[in-house]
Amino acid sequence: MKTNFTEQTGIAYPIIMAPMFLVSNEAMMQSAIRTGIMGVFPTLNYRKEGELDALIKRLHQFKSENQGSFGVNLIVQKTNPLYNRHLKICVENKVPFYITSLGSPREVIEAAHSYSAKVYCDVTNIGHAEKCAKLGCDGFIAVGQGAGGHAGPYAQTVLIPTLRKHFPSIPVIAAGGIATGDGIAAMIALGATGVSIGTRYIASTEAEVSDEYKNSILNSGMDNIVMTERLSGTPCNIINTPYAKKNWL
Repeated sequence: MKTNFTEQTGIAYPIIMAPMFLVSNEAMMQSAIRTGIMGVFPTLNYRKEGELDALIKRLHQFKSENQGSFGVNLIVQKTNPLYNRHLKICVENKVPFYITSLGSPREVIEAAHSYSAKVYCDVTNIGHAEKCAKLGCDGFIAVGQGAGGHAGPYAQTVLIPTLRKHFPSIPVIAAGGIATGDGIAAMIALGATGVSIGTRYIASTEAEVSDEYKNSILNSGMDNIVMTERLSGTPCNIINTPYAKKNWL
């Protein structure tokens, strides 16, 4: 399936396995690469000395033998104490794809473009998108309502066409509430060049999370999802469990 996102990145299908804090792991990235999509992981999942460097080297080797690719998610906010160190490791290893979140992507864009890597930036509104576009980003991750974890305030039916109207030359990846082929087709019809899917992959064999967590993903419906700002200070969608009610709602 060809879109300008697949052409930019050389992958077979316009799908990103979304980066998930404390969930994304090497086995998931390998599965993504093997099946021809883009696997992205948060660098903050690898905080021990030498871990991130070694992982990237292994993923490069795996990528050379398969049809997909991989990338990293960098929290570019000043609250990330490992940002500078992780960016340096990623650039030294020539990571092919970046997603930036929660801050200015200027340094990442400049560093990545020094060796032709691509940088897509999380955006939730036109203001965010305009700043990223001026800095030369290669694409947007349109984070809309329904996104697992941090979410945006707008429905994709509004956000994607608006981004396409204001920035017609910049690819848009839809993120939030997408888990089926129908959902992918709907986002492409709206003008997205690809999709980012996270929650569905939490229930995968490769994800090293508890069976209780996987079963919650499988058994929860739309009525079980609530939004809170008390978890990180930014609006987040979470499963409405007794623990969540006690601590974050």
